[in-house]
Amino acid sequence: MNWEGLSKLLFLFLLAVVPSVAWLFYFLKKDGRPEPKRYLLLTFVLGGLVTIIGSQAENVWFRPFVQNNPNSQLGAILFLFFYPFLEEILKFLAARISTIKNRYFRDETNDPMIYMITAALGFAAAENLKVYFSTIFGSGAILTWQGIFNIQFSDTILVNLMATAAIRFLATVLLHAISAAIIGYFWSFTRTCKKKFPALLIAFPAGILLATVLHSVYNYLIMNISEGFVYPLILVILLVISGAIVSRAFRQLKNCRIKK
Repeated sequence: MNWEGLSKLLFLFLLAVVPSVAWLFYFLKKDGRPEPKRYLLLTFVLGGLVTIIGSQAENVWFRPFVQNNPNSQLGAILFLFFYPFLEEILKFLAARISTIKNRYFRDETNDPMIYMITAALGFAAAENLKVYFSTIFGSGAILTWQGIFNIQFSDTILVNLMATAAIRFLATVLLHAISAAIIGYFWSFTRTCKKKFPALLIAFPAGILLATVLHSVYNYLIMNISEGFVYPLILVILLVISGAIVSRAFRQLKNCRIKK
């Protein structure tokens, strides 16, 4: 057995998961009545698993219409808006499935925000791992079990991995949590309304739309990050302001009661 390869695989796994867990602890402190750990773990894992659907959709199902679209401008627009929309839907799907039989999900106004953030951070952890594998093997490489368990990389790649992990921790992982929190807020807001179904018909599309726009703007800034100092500056401002709004949303929901 290649113990060196296994140790490096474990290192990659921790490098992928720790940033998400760190942000998860931060957001869980905003929850006045902590959720059972087993349900949070389930939501986190489901958030990671739905990335399989996302990868299949982005690299196979919709690739002819997006990356390989004869109309490059249309392809770019779909890449910037459709893929973020798809990812936000998948994060919601993970949170919704994990809470179907969860009676604790219904006792606080802000529970949807907590579970959406948890699913998003699971999604981000799996995405981190995928990015690290691409850094080591190349973006077009086909991974095999033998290759994964016998993984090797140089000191140069190690430095790249650490730098990538730091950037994703401060930006991408946080972005996933914030965009999911926006959906969770609108989902939570419906609990404060007497007519929940009509409210959901309005609030849910609004939450998805805002989360998608935020995610799309982030992707655009990342794609142009090397064009000058303006794009990184806007990116930092975007994350700081949106993070502050999410914190305020948590405080607001604490003062609201669930309408029966």
